[in-house]
Amino acid sequence: MNTTAASSLFADESVDLIFIDAGHKYDDVKADIIHYTPKLKPGSTMLFDDTEEKWPGVMQAVQNCSLAGELIAPSLWCHRKIN
Repeated sequence: MNTTAASSLFADESVDLIFIDAGHKYDDVKADIIHYTPKLKPGSTMLFDDTEEKWPGVMQAVQNCSLAGELIAPSLWCHRKIN
């Protein structure tokens, strides 16, 4: 099953950690952000692999969706859900 379909297996605000490392095209990453961000519990973390110039779609989606966060390792973006 693709990542969008798999997101339906989780209730909103039920997941402590999500690691995004699937499609690297802008639309794929944006879809993962849209479908998985609601699944995060308050205070939980979403990580994005390949957030680097080699994968501009990943970088663009993270930036355009206004996900607050920071690089915590080379190419690894960390977003923490505050509330």
